[in-house]
Amino acid sequence: MEKVLVHLASGIGNIVLSTPLLIALEEMGFATDVRLDADYLATADLLSGWSAVRQVFTVSTPSDMRQYKHILPAIPPFYWQRFSHQYRGIPGVVQRPPDSLFYQDEQSYYVAFARALGYMAPQAPLPRLPIAPNSANARWGVTAGTVALAPGCKTGEMAAKRWPHFAELARGLSDVAVVGTPDDIGVYDFPSHARSFVGQ
Repeated sequence: MEKVLVHLASGIGNIVLSTPLLIALEEMGFATDVRLDADYLATADLLSGWSAVRQVFTVSTPSDMRQYKHILPAIPPFYWQRFSHQYRGIPGVVQRPPDSLFYQDEQSYYVAFARALGYMAPQAPLPRLPIAPNSANARWGVTAGTVALAPGCKTGEMAAKRWPHFAELARGLSDVAVVGTPDDIGVYDFPSHARSFVGQ
């Protein structure tokens, strides 16, 4: 089984939108390791233990890059400058798609790395994570029918990405939980039946 290294970076939303790439690589039969330079260290927990990912590196790069048939620097363009020098002269690095594709369709940008390796499915996989209700979630009252809303994003320039309709959406759901940080959700007026796990 050929091994590939996928380098992901940036915020949790960017990591979630990159999951179709990881799924495509699994479908192609690759053993996929992930180098993760996320804004939050705990982001690694989203990928750990998933069948699509063999190993997650969060502190350093793998010691022997030659073990990988392909290296995919699937990093958003706005983070690329801080990592680009690390890939000069490294064999097996897959060419990055045009930056413009990231801004047109971020999911297609990530899947373009798999397409460069021969991924032929006409429809890209949907973004998803290996998260499901389990006994650990029982104390929170989370079931298969619970819709979890994560309405936040980073502050500053990124706050322009906030979708303004999360509170309205929550009003239409009977079993809803809200997650994030206090800064994430400070602009929303959620209904009283929405359980808040903000900051937890």
